[in-house]
Amino acid sequence: MTAEYNVKKKLENALTEHAEGQKPLIFLHPGDKRDYSDEEVDALNSRDFETRLFIGSINIEGLTVFLRTHFTDNAEYSSKLNYIRDYFKATHAMTNSFGAKATLAEILKMWFNLEPSHYYSFATTLASALSENAKNTSFEIAESMVATKEDVKVSREKFCLLMDILFSKMSTKKFLIDDGGSNTFRLAHCSTKCGKGKKPLFFAVFSFLLQCCLTAYVINENITEFREGKGIEIKMLPLAVITFVYSAMVSYPGVAEAKDAFDVYGKIGPLQMIDFIVNQILPFVLMFSGFYLIGTQENFIDAVLNTAALLFIPEIDDQLPELLGFPEEQIIQNYIIYEAMVEYDEVSKMCNEDVSKTITMRAFTNERNSIPLNANVGVQFSDIYITNLIEEGSDPNDGLSYTPYQIRVGNHKGYKTQQIDPSNFVTENCLLRKITWSYTSYNPKNTKPRVGYLRLEKLDGSFIEIPRSDNLVLQKERTKLNILEKKHTLNGIYVITTFQMSSFVIKLRVCGSRDAESFVKAFEYYSLWDISSSAMNALTSEIKRNPPHGNQNMVPYTTETFDDHAY
Repeated sequence: MTAEYNVKKKLENALTEHAEGQKPLIFLHPGDKRDYSDEEVDALNSRDFETRLFIGSINIEGLTVFLRTHFTDNAEYSSKLNYIRDYFKATHAMTNSFGAKATLAEILKMWFNLEPSHYYSFATTLASALSENAKNTSFEIAESMVATKEDVKVSREKFCLLMDILFSKMSTKKFLIDDGGSNTFRLAHCSTKCGKGKKPLFFAVFSFLLQCCLTAYVINENITEFREGKGIEIKMLPLAVITFVYSAMVSYPGVAEAKDAFDVYGKIGPLQMIDFIVNQILPFVLMFSGFYLIGTQENFIDAVLNTAALLFIPEIDDQLPELLGFPEEQIIQNYIIYEAMVEYDEVSKMCNEDVSKTITMRAFTNERNSIPLNANVGVQFSDIYITNLIEEGSDPNDGLSYTPYQIRVGNHKGYKTQQIDPSNFVTENCLLRKITWSYTSYNPKNTKPRVGYLRLEKLDGSFIEIPRSDNLVLQKERTKLNILEKKHTLNGIYVITTFQMSSFVIKLRVCGSRDAESFVKAFEYYSLWDISSSAMNALTSEIKRNPPHGNQNMVPYTTETFDDHAY
């Protein structure tokens, strides 16, 4: 008991060093259901709701990374945050390159195989810790972690660089595997880089020659028919137009993914140029050539056969790896790990001055090489627990869902309708500009507070209230609803990620940023949920109305007391 008490006391002292004004500390063990003390309840009022990490060498029940939320400095979590600590410690404190690279590979393999919701939960937690160049990450001051207080700033910067290796690779994985961005050229690049063999390179060259040859024959056929004076047949015009539109639709994704495709190669080279020609140029050549070719056909079956052939040509490079039985996912994952090791070697060799310069200039720089650094490293983002709950992804057995929630406001036959329901991606109905809530007065010192009043204002200005205003009017006396007078407000762009309600809201977790631009950058950088086109249009409009420089002094979180007409 004494040893356990001493370890806990040591951790409390270490946390106090970096409590950033949040005193006294609230130290809860997993499963602890005790009530807060009066002193702790008072301390909560001075805390904001951004999730933070404390990374140390002190071991409490197998944990060396402590998740710090509004409610506790030792929140429960299911993500393997200890791997993140081992990765940082091996690099920064122990300078053990072998151990760090082994941990880096282990984290990537783990992330590759996580259920999506568990990855998203892990990523939003780390995104909050890395917000504003890891402002929300603190380290134990010790030889085995961060030697002195003066080293904290550069340690945070180095933490950002080390985590950038992970998130940049997850972005590559999302593009090539999750979004189906792989083709025979990109697979050949991955295979040759990670030592799988050069066999895919042969098929990449074959695919390029075949597609160029077929395109050249289409163009020559057009030239021949033009010389013969053939014009567009009216009866063929509908099929020619529809094929033209369909070709444009098929060609657009290739243009849209040009930047992601270039990031896979990293630099201009033979395979990159071949990929560019096949996926950026040939589809448009075929689109216009195909319109004339189909329009000049004299019988219907020839037009149909030509249409099928024209639509097949741009797809050859996409279909070839599957037809040949290449293990695409395994090759890509091996390539990603290989690239992560290359980037790690560059970062591990940096001195403190290089680390700070890299964060400022947004480039890995040394005497031998310069690797571009994602401009969104350290973007502002918050993972917020409005109620006290464990950090984890979806678990149907426990009735837990971690996914964007839509807020629907409508009118049906003269009655106002409102609902909250889960979505698999961020829609326009998920976007909130303001969240206001107050907790219940029932057991106010309990470690599991419940929300008695919740107001969700959407980006379009519509809102819902829980409980609704008309219900509150009927109650007349607010005390009957057990709602505290203290209300809390979040301003910015947020998405609800966990929601559960009985009489009151018992589970509520949100994530987001202080402005729309940071929100979009964070979702892209951390490979979070896809954003629908309508939601992206709404965010783009919000960025134009309220550019980031206008929100620099905005306070995202406020607390105030209800007045008599608050509802």
